[in-house]
Amino acid sequence: MDLNKTSNFTKSITVYSKVLDELGVLYKNNSLLCNSTYSRTGGKVLYSCFPEDTEIFTKLLISLNNHNLKFIVLGNTTNILFLDSVVYSCVIYTNLLNNILFDGNFVNVECGRNVSDLVRDLSMHQLTGAEGLEGVPGTVGGALIMNAGAYGYTISDYLVDVHVLSPNNKVKVLSKSDITFKNREAKELKNNVILSARFNFPKGSYSSIEKKVRRFHISRHQYQEWVYPNLGSIFV
Repeated sequence: MDLNKTSNFTKSITVYSKVLDELGVLYKNNSLLCNSTYSRTGGKVLYSCFPEDTEIFTKLLISLNNHNLKFIVLGNTTNILFLDSVVYSCVIYTNLLNNILFDGNFVNVECGRNVSDLVRDLSMHQLTGAEGLEGVPGTVGGALIMNAGAYGYTISDYLVDVHVLSPNNKVKVLSKSDITFKNREAKELKNNVILSARFNFPKGSYSSIEKKVRRFHISRHQYQEWVYPNLGSIFV
């Protein structure tokens, strides 16, 4: 047994607990990742964390970075395959970061809001331009990182800017023009943690929007797998 490695591991566990307790972050110990991932895969997680607002989320990320502690930020995990043999130190879930604010045509949404929920929110406010994203199982943050899209729509179509935490612990605002969006790619976002995003959707007719949403909903359920865990499309 390497006593130095054992000692360092024990110290890091103590620091994780200290950081989480000081910030008042909800967390649980020694859970199984396979119980919460879309593909039902993944081994043990020492710390599963659930920050309740963006401010605490940001402070948590900065503190973990400052202590050189490993962590993974997860949304709905719909395009990630985890290993059952790996013990993950710290997983941060964005499920509770789902606030949304409407200001005319502008929409501010936190990273953890489900894309499908966003589509319904837009429909209720008679805002068009995201109907084809109905049924996309990811979160807004995850969707932006991979520029998710369906039926000719992409999450970046009406994006204005994105609030991110950079690798050097700086909160920055990246405008759409700062990001190179390609098919299932947004490389400038990959090394950053998305905190929230702002969109500017055009007004539309409620009946027209709902008709499109229903059509895409039926189409998605006709041709896609809904019974077994899966990671979506293999080819694009």
